[in-house]
Amino acid sequence: MKQLINKTKMTLLGLFILSAVVSHAQNVGSTVKVNIPFEFRVGATLVPPGQYSLVQREQHLVTLRDARGQVVASAFTVGIESSAPAEDSKLSFYVSGGQHVLTEAWVEGELRGERLYAPTADPSATAKQRSIQPAANVARQP
Repeated sequence: MKQLINKTKMTLLGLFILSAVVSHAQNVGSTVKVNIPFEFRVGATLVPPGQYSLVQREQHLVTLRDARGQVVASAFTVGIESSAPAEDSKLSFYVSGGQHVLTEAWVEGELRGERLYAPTADPSATAKQRSIQPAANVARQP
């Protein structure tokens, strides 16, 4: 009887861990393709205008790739949540002193997004928010 109880506990623990892994996998592995018409920063890297893919293959890390697929920048992130799924995929920027800084990434239909860690300068009071919403050029990849 004791063996049956222990076996049941281990099975339930395994199912719990498996559901956590599956849940994590659903939030990681997305790609958002977008055309950004202005120069911007991703972390400490200054990036020229152009076609980019923002890729999240690991939790709390996003990579920006150019149109040729070359990595141009990477940044650490923290997960953020919304009470409703994102209506569109979008990248959000703040603008301070004429410079755009990538701050958030959302994928259409997801409750979770990613907030990039802020650069060392604090954009607090004078920052404006700006969003880029890709229309037909959004791609989600597993």
